[in-house]
Amino acid sequence: MFDAVKAFAMTLNGADSELLKDPDDLPLNDEAPIITNISVESDAVLTGSMDVLFDVADAYGLADVSLSLAGTSYAVADWGNPRVTIDTTQLSDGPHSLVINAENIVGEITTATRPVVIANDGIYFSNLSPSDNGVVAGIHQFRATVSHASGMNGVAFFINNSLQIPPTQSGDTYVLNLDTTWWPDGARTFKVRATNGIGTIQEKVIPFVVNNESPLIEWALEEGSYLENTFVVSAAISDSNNNGSVSLYIDDNLLTSYHDLSDLAYPLNTKNHSDGPYRLKIIAEDEDGNQSTETRNVIIDNTPPVVWINSPRNGDEFDYDFTFSFYASDANGFGDNSHEIYVGELLYSTTKPPNSSCVINPHNLCNGYYDLKVVVTDASGKKSEASINVKFSARSADC
Repeated sequence: MFDAVKAFAMTLNGADSELLKDPDDLPLNDEAPIITNISVESDAVLTGSMDVLFDVADAYGLADVSLSLAGTSYAVADWGNPRVTIDTTQLSDGPHSLVINAENIVGEITTATRPVVIANDGIYFSNLSPSDNGVVAGIHQFRATVSHASGMNGVAFFINNSLQIPPTQSGDTYVLNLDTTWWPDGARTFKVRATNGIGTIQEKVIPFVVNNESPLIEWALEEGSYLENTFVVSAAISDSNNNGSVSLYIDDNLLTSYHDLSDLAYPLNTKNHSDGPYRLKIIAEDEDGNQSTETRNVIIDNTPPVVWINSPRNGDEFDYDFTFSFYASDANGFGDNSHEIYVGELLYSTTKPPNSSCVINPHNLCNGYYDLKVVVTDASGKKSEASINVKFSARSADC
């Protein structure tokens, strides 16, 4: 094509044309069109509606000028003063190429390309941890994946509006390990502040709950307590998170369980259990697995002690010293309590278990009839007694 045009120009010269005195006066060469002054810079971020301006020149004359962006072609109406209006909101966000093509009448083509980024959508937050209203404990990895078509210039993490140390970046994901045990249990917020490549700032706020502490069990029952009849096992249960469960056991046998962390009040019928030692246990566990356990060793005692007199026999008469003996027994023992021996209304003697006898001297008492009585008290305070009636005649004369 170029050769044909040049030959045509030579013919005109040979005809002494005033238009072309010398074929060398024509810019007859193989240069392609020249595209300059493109108004869009490389790696520009495009948003909204915009005009693309540029200049195009060619020695022979232009045959076609076109522009495309993100795979969409746009007409260039005025080649002498190119201006193309583009609505980028109709195109997909992300990296694209702005391409300008110019072709002259001899078929030479010039292509100018600008890499650009369309960024009409906001910053995209994903892969957030904790989740919305999630529960955290111990060392927790706070995480956010943050992206934008224009790239990111900075990401910062805040806890309750308090700026934390910069997170570690891996691609579009930012992470920061924080020890939540430094914070009191309860509601908090995790805020991600992101600045994109064009300086726009957006924030994402996630409410979450810190739950490191186990439920609190306040149980007034004392270790070694004696229980009888129907005893109400009661304890105050509290936790920053009221969702969970409470269970009560006797010797690892479940007595009751319920699914909230409210106070415990369980009527224990001790008569359903034999007298003797037992272990009561309360387990309170919140929904996040934090667990508290309280135990009490207790003694069920519904039965009073057993006692009877071995000697002397009812109606015996004494004018000499004699031994008063008895038998006493209790399933739970007598603790620190002493056995009491009475002669009439007089507390004559006391003896510590297991001793169960004493010597009575009738010479120190007036002649006459007396009730001999033994009173025993078990460890829980229950009393039993046994008595006989005997005659003393050790003195030479009555008092």
